[in-house]
Amino acid sequence: MPKTAKLVIESATAADLEAIVGIYQDDTAGGHGDHWNVETALRYASTFARLAANPDYALFVVRSSGRVVGTFLLHHCETLVGIGGRSCTLHSVAVAADCRGQGIGTAMLRAAEAEAKAGGALSLRLTSSQQRSDAHRFYLREGYVERYRAFAKRL
Repeated sequence: MPKTAKLVIESATAADLEAIVGIYQDDTAGGHGDHWNVETALRYASTFARLAANPDYALFVVRSSGRVVGTFLLHHCETLVGIGGRSCTLHSVAVAADCRGQGIGTAMLRAAEAEAKAGGALSLRLTSSQQRSDAHRFYLREGYVERYRAFAKRL
């Protein structure tokens, strides 16, 4: 992608799913095992339909010259912590492997911050796999601080 290419950040559609999954698949550091085929396409489509039907979630894509080059998911939720209010969590931030280092991640963070604020969020938290050290350095450069310790369990 040329540095001069215009980025368009917009809501994802079902037609974007294969491209989104392709970006996740190329993220070997995340190690989530994402891949697109006949069987997984049905599961991704079902999950996308549930996300699209829930107003607390918003899945976005970033396009450059029509190509999906990035994606992120926002989840708005109510919380009593911090004297109550609304917070937002940023999930699944990913940029196509051949497009990293070109400002797409920064554009996605700014868009996510604006969307969270517009949705009434008082804070924005993001999650990232421990193995993604390059992403962690990027988030720190972008003004994010490591404040939480998260735990997960495969079910």
